[in-house]
Amino acid sequence: MIKAIWICCDFDATSISLFTTAGLTADLEETLHMKVDVLKLPLPKETHLRIEKVVKCYGTEG
Repeated sequence: MIKAIWICCDFDATSISLFTTAGLTADLEETLHMKVDVLKLPLPKETHLRIEKVVKCYGTEG
């Protein structure tokens, strides 16, 4: 059973506030009924995280 999930987001805006990220995290936790961590993409090259699956949820391509 999955107890937590990390979600990597590629926001369109160059600067996303901590309040926006915190609000997104709270909304996702409430909807998914599990612990969620939201990470802003791109991740640093020296990260130790391994992305196993990418799912496009919504957005625009441009």
